[in-house]
Amino acid sequence: MKRFILSVLATTIACLSFAQLTGNGFYRIKNYGSGYYMWVCDNTGSIDVARTNADMGAIQLWEGLDLSISEVSSVLYFSNVSADYWNVQSQGTGVYELIKHYVQIHTLGAVDGVVLYQVYATEAGMTLYLSDSGSWGGDYHSLGTTGKGTYTRWVAEPIDANTDNYYGIKPALTVGDKYYAPFYADFAFSFASPGMKAYIVSAIEGNIAVLKPIDSEIIPRSTPVIIECSSLDKSENRLNLFRDASATIADNKLSGVYFCNEHRQNSKDAKTAFNAATMRVLHVNAEGKLVFDTATKDLHVNWYGDDGYRYLNSNQSYLPVAAGTLAELVVMTESEYEEYKANLKYTITYMVDGEVYKTAELKAGEPITLESAPSKEGYTFSGWSEAPETMPAGDVVITGSFSINSYKVTFMYGDNVLQEISVQYGATIPLPSSLESERYTLIEWLDVPATMPAHDVTINANYVDGINGIESDGQQSKYIMLNGISVNSPVKGVHVVRMSDGTIKKVMVR
Repeated sequence: MKRFILSVLATTIACLSFAQLTGNGFYRIKNYGSGYYMWVCDNTGSIDVARTNADMGAIQLWEGLDLSISEVSSVLYFSNVSADYWNVQSQGTGVYELIKHYVQIHTLGAVDGVVLYQVYATEAGMTLYLSDSGSWGGDYHSLGTTGKGTYTRWVAEPIDANTDNYYGIKPALTVGDKYYAPFYADFAFSFASPGMKAYIVSAIEGNIAVLKPIDSEIIPRSTPVIIECSSLDKSENRLNLFRDASATIADNKLSGVYFCNEHRQNSKDAKTAFNAATMRVLHVNAEGKLVFDTATKDLHVNWYGDDGYRYLNSNQSYLPVAAGTLAELVVMTESEYEEYKANLKYTITYMVDGEVYKTAELKAGEPITLESAPSKEGYTFSGWSEAPETMPAGDVVITGSFSINSYKVTFMYGDNVLQEISVQYGATIPLPSSLESERYTLIEWLDVPATMPAHDVTINANYVDGINGIESDGQQSKYIMLNGISVNSPVKGVHVVRMSDGTIKKVMVR
């Protein structure tokens, strides 16, 4: 019984459907009774031992070849192991890879030129046939084991770019006369239609995502790419499919998902929620440019109602980014990016004492000629900080500072220098208050600036001299000067004498 259950599970997980199997290769599987095609929409299954059945939610059946032409999940690779035992692989998984068992396919014969097959498993005398259950209705059916008659018959249709059963890309985006599709599939491929190209994202630089064309003729399996198509018509965007190819392409920043199956709520791989902090998806912005951004307009919404999330579409490539990356990254080819960089100007910012003094723009590689020093009254400029000889591919900040100057203040009386001091620009000048002599009395300082100017200054004293009175003890006379000092003999010269009656006279002392 265990073998029987495992066989059913293997059939379910790998989307085992059959038609005219001519050998190893890629096929689509169609139910002969309903005409619906099998799609592998998940990679999760389970076994219920008590009920001897398997979880078949990974497999869906969809109506019509036209719908399947651009559907990666409808592409199955069959490889014969021995006799009627086959391994079937699709969407990054396969029967043997999952359960270490192969499946059996039985040929029924041809009806109206079409070879029919049955997929069945036998365990302990019990046989269970894979069938179209017919449930759900409309263009979607579920896979089961309860179908009868022709609903247990399957047709295998080889995929060939030269037939009606081809694989064709359906572009999602239009930019001018070019058409693009983010793409991720578990098969290698080349272009059967002319005018098609495949790109990876080789770098993220600032607000630019750089596209690099893939030079090899065959794009390896499981390579997330951006495909440039030749037309909006999928029949003009045909692929040749291969199982094996060269090694994985290096430096590809893109990633991809296989599934978006909301019927499988408990499967961790059934769908991938979009995270605007760490993901960017391909779109066309309002300016008509191809960008990677955080818009969710084209992403999947739950059919059962909006749950607040958007999900990456099946077989979609996307761009993982570091947190803090700009919301919109403009897409450029490598040649476009080199031209863009050649014309890109970067900013030199001159900062003086923490404030922006001036800015300038230069292209990368252009020589940097420093600004002449910003003079400032009362200050001396320290000079600019070290700068590169040529402009790098990035902004540059050059700093400088001012130091305040000090100037000389000379205090004089007539031709006599009384005192010299140094005072900072803009400061209040400290005036001496005690430069009196025996003869002179300071009345005021003349022409004193409000603050220290940006030059040396001379400040003159306004002094008075003279005798206020004469005292005598009968033997010697003392002279009382205007400043209140008593002296035995006044300085020779003309003095102003205040007489006892209050009158003022000039007296010559010889």
